[in-house]
Amino acid sequence: MENIFDVENMSEEEAEKTARTIGWRPKEEFNGDETKFTDAKVFLDKANTNIPMLRENAKKIEQRNRILEEKLNTVNEQIQALTKRAEEADRLGYERAIRDIEARQRKAVAEGDVDAFDDLQKQKEALNVKTTPQTQTQKPIDINEQIAIQVFESQNPWFKADAELNQDMCGFVLGIKNRNPNMPMADVLEMAKQRTIKANPDKFTEQKANAVLSSGGNGAKMSYASIPAAEKAGFDRELEKNVHDMELRGVAKEKIEQFKKEYQKNCLDLYSK
Repeated sequence: MENIFDVENMSEEEAEKTARTIGWRPKEEFNGDETKFTDAKVFLDKANTNIPMLRENAKKIEQRNRILEEKLNTVNEQIQALTKRAEEADRLGYERAIRDIEARQRKAVAEGDVDAFDDLQKQKEALNVKTTPQTQTQKPIDINEQIAIQVFESQNPWFKADAELNQDMCGFVLGIKNRNPNMPMADVLEMAKQRTIKANPDKFTEQKANAVLSSGGNGAKMSYASIPAAEKAGFDRELEKNVHDMELRGVAKEKIEQFKKEYQKNCLDLYSK
């Protein structure tokens, strides 16, 4: 019977990559009995002669893929809801800005102020050529972005409490993200928050503005390692799944390390809220 895997002609790297797809893990990720650990090529050799093992690993992979698909569907639903809300906020913000400019133009006409009218017309034309959400390719929100959004909402209760501020904030977020697709979500939210405060000075007293602008973090600073074991275990499991998925997709190690640091920081912020 012909072997499924041509182990003899595989490099170590090829063997490890192939073995991973059917359940093998390198020693630093192996959680079982160390005496039973085998390298990738030995694992594939055994797989060639052990069809039941392949079948069992295939079931595990199928189950894992099903879980990932369910999570992806949930994320996609969140993306669609966020996109719809942002587009609506952008539209309402745009219409409100146009109404304000036109009201000021009527006032300029009544006062015979041609310069003011021309300046307002330029502002109106600039709004008319703005980039709309429909012309942009939406980038899926990853887990770090979801955590960043949750942290922001928990630290800024005005975001949900005031519909007008919410609309302005969502419009700014969408605009900033469209122009800076690689900017971390936490930075996007911070920049959008500053613009929302600037656009609505009457809604932010000095005390409220200071509270909104504060970054939280009262008392002694915690570290990711100091998060209680039960909560940290949940964060770690999710991190392991995401890292494994990134490795399967061939993401560079430095990118994975950067993701780990951002993920742990966001989890700490979420736990500390």
